[in-house]
Amino acid sequence: MTRAYHFAAAVALVTVLAGCDGGAEDPVTTSATLGPTSAAPASSTPTASPSASPSQDDMLAVGKTFTFKNNTMTTTVLRYKQPLSEDGSDDMRKKGEAFGGLEVNTCNLASATEPQQVGVGAWSLEWSDGTTTNHKWSNVVSAEYPFNSKTLKPGRCVKGWIVFTVPLKSKPSVAVYEGGANQGQPAEWKLS
Repeated sequence: MTRAYHFAAAVALVTVLAGCDGGAEDPVTTSATLGPTSAAPASSTPTASPSASPSQDDMLAVGKTFTFKNNTMTTTVLRYKQPLSEDGSDDMRKKGEAFGGLEVNTCNLASATEPQQVGVGAWSLEWSDGTTTNHKWSNVVSAEYPFNSKTLKPGRCVKGWIVFTVPLKSKPSVAVYEGGANQGQPAEWKLS
């Protein structure tokens, strides 16, 4: 869908709600969140997406691509899985913990003029009560996102799992990327 379609739908909804006679009740307030209209392709030679990056208040859906402010990199949360691995997690279950994982794809676009550093350090998970976790693990899954910094040349992508320690009976609501490459523009994906 296009931004114009989202905007038209939001205007129509507000118009319908405003036209209803609510009597003495408080007025209804609505808001629309507009995200990018298309994801950048995850290929060996990615190119810039024509879609605009979301503002800081926008929340992306899983599978949607975030384009950095400098328009040379993209990142996408492909999915969240919990529990991620059963191997060696008996001790964690006794403590009420599990492994949760974000599958992420990040690209330094072909239009970029310089290599970029990527790694798990910029990623975190948030719960609806405001709790966050940055505690990450390595060597839990074979298809791992770079745990330490990795240099991505222009036109290259990296895809893999970022593994977190999470509460066994609670799933996070938001995945957050706050890396230096996006120049203070955090990206958030709604997980639940």
